[in-house]
Amino acid sequence: GYGVRTGGYGHDLHGLTWGPDGRRYFSIAARGFDVKSQEGKVFHGPNTGAVFRCWADGSQLELVAQGLRNPQELAFDELGYLFTGDNNCDAGDRARLVYVVEGGDSGWRVSVQSLADRGPWKSEAMWEMPREEEALQPAWMLPPVAHINSGPSGLAHYPGVGLPEAFGDYFFLCDYRGGRGSLQAFRVEMAGASFVMRGHHTFHDGPAVSDVCFGYDGRIYLSEWGPGWGISPEAKIYTLAHTASQE
Repeated sequence: GYGVRTGGYGHDLHGLTWGPDGRRYFSIAARGFDVKSQEGKVFHGPNTGAVFRCWADGSQLELVAQGLRNPQELAFDELGYLFTGDNNCDAGDRARLVYVVEGGDSGWRVSVQSLADRGPWKSEAMWEMPREEEALQPAWMLPPVAHINSGPSGLAHYPGVGLPEAFGDYFFLCDYRGGRGSLQAFRVEMAGASFVMRGHHTFHDGPAVSDVCFGYDGRIYLSEWGPGWGISPEAKIYTLAHTASQE
């Protein structure tokens, strides 16, 4: 029931993470879904990407949020707020940092991908930051927190071990661009009912990194996909360490 239509390479089921509520959260890209839960409830969304959650045994499946294009990974901050990086649609729009709100809709529908101008996604500024000066954006959707790089993939929240204190409450996000990539760092601050991005900078540049996580040894673990978009024999996993913080 996940990925019920054809779609872009890598637009599939991913983003597995444990939530602070003890449930498993995961994401599906805009290949859509038509899923029946263990209890018989049907979730029908063949035209969009979404975030789901369930208990460890797969019971009580719930649709958390939708309207996403390709949310590669999910990460909670230290207060339990959920975020994801969502990719652009290659039409002059930008990739976005999304605050995943229960019941929220970020606006994307895969039916506009075949339109040269991407229809309302661009004409109604759905990918843009909130516009207070004009009522252009639809009131039913949630605008992004920020625009971030070009190819957001892996995302992790710093657990507080292994780096200088200045990185407390930072997120780390892989910007995967085929033959090249980088590891981005930023934090978010509450702003009304949403957030704003602060301190965004490139933490590590060069390799085509696709995923990031923090190990129990205080190191940052990175997966490098290799050059290009296809399967590569040059893929590898390596680590980064801040020696002074580990002493």
